[in-house]
Parts: sequence; structure tokens; C-alpha cells
Amino acid sequence: MKERQRDLYARDVRKFAATLPGLQIEAVTKQQAQEWVNGLLRQGLTPKAIGRKLAALRNYWRFLKAHEPSAEGEPFSGLWLRDGLANSGKKPRRGEKEFTPDEVGRLWRTALDRGEQSLADLIRLAAFTGGRIEALCALRPKDVQTDQASGILTLSMADKTEAGRRTVPVHSSIRALVSRLRENPSRDGYLIPSTAQNKYDERSTALGKKFGRLKTKLGFDGRWVFHSIRKTVATLFERSGCQENIAADILGHEKPTMTYGLYSGGSSLEHRADWIERAIRYPDPDFMADKHEQRASAPKVRRPRARKLSPAQVRVGSAASP
Repeated sequence: MKERQRDLYARDVRKFAATLPGLQIEAVTKQQAQEWVNGLLRQGLTPKAIGRKLAALRNYWRFLKAHEPSAEGEPFSGLWLRDGLANSGKKPRRGEKEFTPDEVGRLWRTALDRGEQSLADLIRLAAFTGGRIEALCALRPKDVQTDQASGILTLSMADKTEAGRRTVPVHSSIRALVSRLRENPSRDGYLIPSTAQNKYDERSTALGKKFGRLKTKLGFDGRWVFHSIRKTVATLFERSGCQENIAADILGHEKPTMTYGLYSGGSSLEHRADWIERAIRYPDPDFMADKHEQRASAPKVRRPRARKLSPAQVRVGSAASP
């Protein structure tokens, strides 16, 4: 669990405990927990926000049950929220929506038009890798490698789980972009520059806020976030007919089956590269071809200037001709 999440969980547990004067938290009942939830709903908190608080309390309750014999039952599971039964400890289904492929191109163009090059680069990386924002912002030049056996350019991605630590082939549409970022890293040694400074050492905070302002300008509400681009990529894989185990290896998802999840060594780099090229397609030709990157990375050829001849030299040259 990351430090930020630990701090949020601890804060939520302390706030709940403050509502129980004279009562030990291990003695709380499901009825008291439901009354607390009802109070949060009356205060205007969303079911999603309450669900996060309940997740913190369930986590703390598991700790109590392991250390306090008096902690019994599951008072924070199966509670009713405004729109139905709260989840019973399983991870809730995310409410974000995916962008359409055309909308991803619009986001990129708008970032460029606003002069936000780092955000535009981040959008392109996400659109062709499906990476999470923090994992992309944590990439360093050393994470860009060429596989010796296949010659495939790759990114070494590191996410929240064991499955999240993976090697992702670089789509042909962003090879020039990745090369530019590797050759011109930020001052602190990352592919994507960031001005974020916080105690959790998260580099994506400032760019995430910029993205929030950008998508709001384009008319997208809270259901669309940066993570929605990852959902777009997952949708592209599914609609192209990509096998789920290959898509999972690219996106860094756990495999639920025993055969692939426990025994398999994973799909080959060549298979992943093939499906990335086949599945990830966008309607904007500039977004696909990346003409801006091609022009920026193309070597400049110096052409010799034509030398002007004097009238006398022209007459001599004409006389010498057969």
C-alpha cells in the first residue's frame, strides 16, 4: 500500500472513531455503521466517496480481528448506500468512462494548441501503451531499451502490482517521440518533465491537474479522467479480437485463470508487439503518423547554395558547348 493511501485510510478511521465518544471501535455494530453512512449521505457525500471510507474501515477491521478477540462480525460490509448495497470488500467497479479514439486525438491536439507539450507527449504515451499516469511520469531514459533478440524497442513499466512490472513494446507511431524524450530528459532525469512537488513523491500531480482543466474545456465531466485513456486502449484490444492474456500482459493486469495466471511465463514480446500494432489505431492521421515528430527528428540536410554566374561566364560556357 502506498504512503498516500495509508494516510487517507488512517484519516478516515480517525474521523469515524471521533463519532463514537465513549465507545471502543472494536465494539461497533452494523446498525451504528449504517447510521454513520446515512449521516454522510445527508451531508451530501457521494456513494463513491463513502465507499472509499468504508474500504479504509474494512481494512482496519481486518487488522483488529487479527489482534483483538472482541472484534467480531463484519460491521462495515453489506451497508446500504443511496443507490444500492455497498460492496462487501471486493474492489468496486470504477465509474470512469473511456474516451473514443477520436476524442483522444482531440485531447492531444488541444494540448498542442495550448502550448502544453509535456501534456501532449504524456497523452500520446498513454494512448499507445495504456500506461497509468504515474507509471508514465516515472519513466527514465534507462527504461527505454532495445531487445537484443528481436530488435524491438521497449518501455520497462512499473505499476502497483507484480503484473504491473512489465515490458511494453513501443508502437511505431511513438518511436520518434520516445527517442526524442530519451535523448532530451528532464532536469531530474525523467522522460516527462514535471513541476510536481509533494511528500508522496508523485510526479504526475501537476500534469494530472492540467489534464483535468483541458478535458473540462472540451466538455468532459468527472466521469472522464486521465485513466479513461487506459480504458480506451483496453477497449481497442477487445474490439480487435486480441486474446485477453496478451492484453493483460501489455496493460499489466492480473490474469484470473490458473493456467495463465499461475503457470504461464507470459506472452512473447513479438506477440505483444504484433497486437499493439494491430489493435491500437486512431482516426486522426497526424496522431497516428506523428508528422510533427518525423519533421522534428529528421536530419537537416544542408544543400549547397547555387553560385551565380556573370554574363561573361555564361557567354564563355555557351561558346564552349558543342
